[in-house]
Amino acid sequence: MAEAAASPSRAAQNLAESQDLDARISEETDALREKIALKNKEIESKTNDLNKLVSENRDLQHKLDLITNPATKYSLIVDQGGGSFSAYLFAEVEGDGQRTVQMEKYKSVKLNELTDAALNASTKEALGIDMHAPDGTLNDYSFADPKHYEVITQWFAAFYKNLEAKVRESYGELANRTVRQTGKIRAVLMRPENSANRKVWYDSFNAALGPEWNYKLLTNEDEARIEGEAFYYFNSEFFSTLDPPFEVNNYVGLGIGSSSTQCYIRDADGNIVVGYDSTAGAKATKAQAEAGKSGDWVPVEHFTNVFTAVLKPVMAVDNAKKVIVATNAIGFLCAEITHPTKHPDWPAKEAFRENVSKGLPVEAKLYRDQLQSFVDACDPCWAGNFLLGFLNACCSFEDTAKVMLEQKAHHGRGLPVETSWVMYLAQTAGGVGST
Repeated sequence: MAEAAASPSRAAQNLAESQDLDARISEETDALREKIALKNKEIESKTNDLNKLVSENRDLQHKLDLITNPATKYSLIVDQGGGSFSAYLFAEVEGDGQRTVQMEKYKSVKLNELTDAALNASTKEALGIDMHAPDGTLNDYSFADPKHYEVITQWFAAFYKNLEAKVRESYGELANRTVRQTGKIRAVLMRPENSANRKVWYDSFNAALGPEWNYKLLTNEDEARIEGEAFYYFNSEFFSTLDPPFEVNNYVGLGIGSSSTQCYIRDADGNIVVGYDSTAGAKATKAQAEAGKSGDWVPVEHFTNVFTAVLKPVMAVDNAKKVIVATNAIGFLCAEITHPTKHPDWPAKEAFRENVSKGLPVEAKLYRDQLQSFVDACDPCWAGNFLLGFLNACCSFEDTAKVMLEQKAHHGRGLPVETSWVMYLAQTAGGVGST
């Protein structure tokens, strides 16, 4: 009887031991699976790093082949914006079947020592201000009287030619030199009533540069169209990796420069639909800045109306939910309002800084509410009014889902989004001289 009574107890103990073993096996199995998953991620990461190194090595070899080939031709392309310029050095051997290669990229804000000292003084005397602001960008000179166009264009020409001399030291002679200009001066000169002044500007610039250079103002529409083509050509793969997923064509590009804005989307047929404003830049004009110092900053409502008009033709393409990707100089405004000393703390400061620094799409209404927090808590300023007006415009469209904001300064190294029309033309059939 005692043995019979003990039997159920032994069975229960055996069951408990079996369950405990199963639990330990399950726990160990889960731990091993987690380790395997981590190793797979490590393998994937290192494989990607290796593939990147292989690609970089291949590109370096191609550059070496070009530099050592006497048939290589070099082209310098200057993309002159309102606040700065980027210059690109390309190399190619005609007829070899290889793509055009970017050898160098030069940023004017890092090359101010290449300006001409005498012309720095002459332009300051003519305009009453230095051509360069303390941060290295260009001051607004679009207000200048046409009688000063000669000295202004001479200043630019000297800057470009000194850069050319720097390039020749490393690469030898150039086959082509091209300048395409946008910015506030373009907006002024492209007005119908300013056709005579536009001729003075062209004549002055061409005389300063000489016949070896190809100079032209790039219209807003052309700039928007080519930027749009570049936006999808370079970034489609990146957009496809973002989570949650949106169709690539539902990413809207918004290039907000220091002087103007270009907006673009690709429709179902592959056509680029654009919107633009030649004066909607992230940097205040001289008059706007002076008015702001007197307490009369451009109001939020102005920026809301401007960006609503820019976005309208693009957002009307279809009814799909969209991500608006705001690139370029708008990033400086985002960095300004989270700067540790430029503005007092405000309720959503750290949350906004963190969102921008992540470089990912964020709910448009969340960004709007954070920027409203800044405007409510801080004194009026250009950056706050501009940013809130822009987000108000984004949120005015029912199809706006999320927004990505450019990274500048302490927010990061910049969104991994390429919109350079120069790069696009260099790598497609159009070629660098086709615009």
